[in-house]
Amino acid sequence: MLFANWLFVSSYVNINKFFSYDSNNPPKSNILLVNIITFTFLIISYFLANIFFQFQSIKNYDFLPYFFTQLLILWLLCLYGIYLYVFEKLRFYHILIIVSVSMLIISYIYPLLLSIAFDKYE
Repeated sequence: MLFANWLFVSSYVNINKFFSYDSNNPPKSNILLVNIITFTFLIISYFLANIFFQFQSIKNYDFLPYFFTQLLILWLLCLYGIYLYVFEKLRFYHILIIVSVSMLIISYIYPLLLSIAFDKYE
């Protein structure tokens, strides 16, 4: 899931940079740097989700700690969005799409797949 999310985000950013390329204004940042920063933020986000599910059962966990974990992940992704806005000059709606899809994957799809794997291998 981490690599799929990273592939989506980095592809989205790189394709957007390609189509918004202006010959008079060359790109200022390196694509490799954007991918490394993206991967770092996503690793930290997935690490927080993994830490939560290491200490909580995937079947019956308390909502409040999960909610605060998701708020922390959203805060990290918003910091990443600020980086994209300031340094990569992405528009706000592109950042909203990236953060929303990443939160959807980390908050709902990732725990769902963990619970399916837990049921299968328990």
